[in-house]
Amino acid sequence: MARKTPRKRDGRSTKVTVRQLKVIEARSQGKTLKESGEAAGYSPKNAAQSAYQALAGLRGRMAALLDDAGLGEKVGIENYLKPALEAKQTI
Repeated sequence: MARKTPRKRDGRSTKVTVRQLKVIEARSQGKTLKESGEAAGYSPKNAAQSAYQALAGLRGRMAALLDDAGLGEKVGIENYLKPALEAKQTI
């Protein structure tokens, strides 16, 4: 039987899970880890720890995920950093 999600040699998934996306979305709205975990569907008993682990699972893979999305270092420097260096006004 074939796997539904591709996996690396260490057994971790190479895809971002729905729960990880929900945790990221909730955190971007200013929610705490516990609130984010509950919003993602984790048990309220361990919601903060589960949300932390979901984010920790992404931290090491973030550079590769950005590269896959076409948002590598070079793109970030050329499109966002260089134009900001030419700013004439500060906020």
